[in-house]
Amino acid sequence: MPYQFEDVDLNSGKTVTLVSWEDLSPPEHGAKLRNKPWTDSDTRSSVGFYDSTVEYMRNDWAFEKMSPQLVGNDHGKVVLFHNAQTDTWHSTDALDIDHKTQVLEHFDNLGVQTHADAHKAYNDVSNLRMLPAVVNRARDSADLVYGTYGPNSPEWQEWVDKRLSFDAKADHPEFDEDRDLARRTAKTTGAQWAPEDGRKGLAFDAKVAGKWYEAQLAQAYAGSVHMKSPTTGNITEVPLFKCDASGQLLTRDALDIDHRIPFEILAQEMMKYADNGVATKANALDAYNETSNLRLVGRSANSSHEWELNGLGQFRDDVEIKPLPGDYSEDQMVVSGNMRDEIRSTVRQVYGGIGSMQEGSFGGQPFGMPQPQRAILLNDGRHPDHPLYCNALKCVQDEYKGLLPQQQEVLASSVALFAKQNHMPDISRVVSHEGNLYAVRDHGFSGARDVVSHPEQAMLNRTVEQNTQEIANVAAPTQQSWQQAQQQNRGLVQ
Repeated sequence: MPYQFEDVDLNSGKTVTLVSWEDLSPPEHGAKLRNKPWTDSDTRSSVGFYDSTVEYMRNDWAFEKMSPQLVGNDHGKVVLFHNAQTDTWHSTDALDIDHKTQVLEHFDNLGVQTHADAHKAYNDVSNLRMLPAVVNRARDSADLVYGTYGPNSPEWQEWVDKRLSFDAKADHPEFDEDRDLARRTAKTTGAQWAPEDGRKGLAFDAKVAGKWYEAQLAQAYAGSVHMKSPTTGNITEVPLFKCDASGQLLTRDALDIDHRIPFEILAQEMMKYADNGVATKANALDAYNETSNLRLVGRSANSSHEWELNGLGQFRDDVEIKPLPGDYSEDQMVVSGNMRDEIRSTVRQVYGGIGSMQEGSFGGQPFGMPQPQRAILLNDGRHPDHPLYCNALKCVQDEYKGLLPQQQEVLASSVALFAKQNHMPDISRVVSHEGNLYAVRDHGFSGARDVVSHPEQAMLNRTVEQNTQEIANVAAPTQQSWQQAQQQNRGLVQ
């Protein structure tokens, strides 16, 4: 076994069970924690889980006690875990480590005297379990419905379905930025705000958490699987979704709304457009709820910086690039100023051309517009962007060997336009994954890189002529300007 239990005595004489996992062991607490009394005014925020506890619970405990089953479809594979109390299935990201007896009550029962005792009691694995986060974070609501009506009641089934099910056949209308954006109250338009205030007091608007979220679920939907309960024998349809960052399959309750570009970075950018350098809470709420900067990701991706972008649209961390396997009131409503448009413009400039590369259009002339006659095309050696096209073509040929030569040329011209729109003077490689093309530009030995992506089919639906026409309207990136930008942002991209 990769884990080993150890019974440890507290100062009260009571015993807790701690766990070591592989090379991880519970820490030896120093004199400061051993001598610091635990008082009634102390809260659970003073303690936390040991690494060994987390690894044991998420690995061995879950696999031993939650009837794991590996399922899959054309979109991938995922292990689902069964929660007996709710008779529901969940991917690992959807599970919380939970205390069977509430923390402070458990401390009282054990006679916790010091902060070292508190840490040990908090990690007492005999009092731990894995619980679906959707239940754990709505404990009062879940317990009330479950305890009042019972596990087989329509009321409990409605509670579960509201949070875990998904009707893929239903209409999930897209979020309409012209009609669905929140209008801010005088309370927020009159309150000053600074980036130092952070996310405190900010929340997703009702229609972002509702209509936008449901529409994104429809886009992320990756089929359903039918699971037989190991406790009741009931057959449950479990919808699966794709994480927008990692591509992994997840259950609905494992998804978080996440900012592609972290809000802290966007907030600094927002201040450039503030009147006299003063922003309001309404401005901050607009930035926080800018839907072009939002996505649905798994909780593990959301808690990691690995999939976040910096101010240049690059991954913040030095990661390996590989094929990716608040309500508001209606009273005293006033519309925010034009900063909302500036925020959206900033996001779209940074994040790989969001908004400029729509399905079948890159933001230039729409389909059907007359093309210039006898134009020198990108695939002609006389065109000034022909070297970039050739660079893109080689990358496309390496990755898309199954395409016909004519399709490769079309795709290469789209990649060349996409790269130039995103200020990439050259491309290191392209990667195909789950219907998206990822264009990657490495930065020498620094380990930094730029990555932008777009749906492959939209790029293949173009023509060389259209891309030639539109690339002429894009300012050419220069190596010097790019190096200067990298120098200014070195701390973020390396």
